Amino acid sequence: MFWCLLAGLILLWPALRLSQPIMSPARIWVDWVCLAFVFETVCWPLKIILEWTIPQMLWLNGAVLAWSLLAGLFTAAGARSSYSRHRSAAILLCVGVLLGEPLLQIILGIPWTMRVSPIQTVWALLQGNITATIKVHILSVAIGSSIGWLLLWHHDCKVKRQRPA
Repeated sequence: MFWCLLAGLILLWPALRLSQPIMSPARIWVDWVCLAFVFETVCWPLKIILEWTIPQMLWLNGAVLAWSLLAGLFTAAGARSSYSRHRSAAILLCVGVLLGEPLLQIILGIPWTMRVSPIQTVWALLQGNITATIKVHILSVAIGSSIGWLLLWHHDCKVKRQRPA
């Protein structure tokens, strides 16, 4: 169930939004917030059923929301363009974030600690392993995604001010 939620937020939602007409980053942001609320309503009952601890649940939530925020950033950047190459690049980035690193490990046959993909982090959290490395990983993605959103909004505001009325 948790893996389906992760795939839906990082792959399916971006694919849907990138297949639609041009959208502002604000619209994608509102989508993400709504999906985050839906994710929370589905996720917290799992805590009761699976007997997860509260810290485990909070870090799992943080991980999924941080990586979905990153996918939302890529989606917002792609959805504001009418060019198919921008939209294709955005969905490829989303796929790359989730599946690129694991596929590269399989192809090369060399295992390493995943730095980009959330799969290893979420797997460890599902097992109850909450380490300092995992916390830093989640916080890094969340902070990086937030900075990316701020830069995207700043750029959009700058572009809107430069357009003649």
